[in-house]
Amino acid sequence: MRSLLLVLLVLLVLLAGGCATAPTAAAPPTAAAPPTAAAPPAATKLVVEPAPVVELVAAPLTPGERMAFELSFRGVSVGLVETTVGQPGRYDDRTAVIIQSRATGTGVVEMITNYIGELTTTADLDAGFALAMHKEEWFEVLGERHHDRYERSYRRDEEVHDVHTGIHAIRAWQSRPGDRAKVTLTFASEPLPLELLDAGRSIHPYLNTPAVRYTGTFDCVCEGENDMVPFTIWISDDTARVPLGIHAKTRWGTVRAELAEYSSPRD
Repeated sequence: MRSLLLVLLVLLVLLAGGCATAPTAAAPPTAAAPPTAAAPPAATKLVVEPAPVVELVAAPLTPGERMAFELSFRGVSVGLVETTVGQPGRYDDRTAVIIQSRATGTGVVEMITNYIGELTTTADLDAGFALAMHKEEWFEVLGERHHDRYERSYRRDEEVHDVHTGIHAIRAWQSRPGDRAKVTLTFASEPLPLELLDAGRSIHPYLNTPAVRYTGTFDCVCEGENDMVPFTIWISDDTARVPLGIHAKTRWGTVRAELAEYSSPRD
């Protein structure tokens, strides 16, 4: 834009200088020159402002859903995650559901250890926020058994999203290409802010299913250093909005979670 204006100013100065140095002697009369067409206006560069970032909060849940994801690292199978959304009940005077994921090691992980991990979330059915969480892991290293357990509850006014409710918040986002959003997931007591961009509609590369593709980054603090990890999330482009896959490119290689099984409440 500034370069174009500079060129136009230079041209105007040259034309004006040419007129100023023209001969002053009278010239013989000549036929009037036909009027020239006006030059078209100079093109200007269209500047498109990015869409504002919206905060994802409301995340209605779907009782009775079941899904399973196969995990791989650098193309090698490492685990299976099975997730179930339970039926409505009551918790702290609220209508709530239990969301439980169970992860088991497969492939090379199964060769090293017999890993089992469980994450259980008690979630507000209507608002979709986490009310309480319980994490438990069992694994064995060189014949030595390990067991880790962590649990906590959240105040009503905290409006916390963990992994379970955060994914539901993304599923509930009715976005258009170019829209941006953010959501903060809480791992135990550590917040993990995510920023998302609706990168358009595509076909999931493995399931060949129409999908909405979201891209973004998150800050993985690895070995005390900030490490921005790019990721892609595919959500089915239909009313069910099922998570189809998540890819994250770490410094060590790409981690993938691909949908292997899905059962809706109607099933």
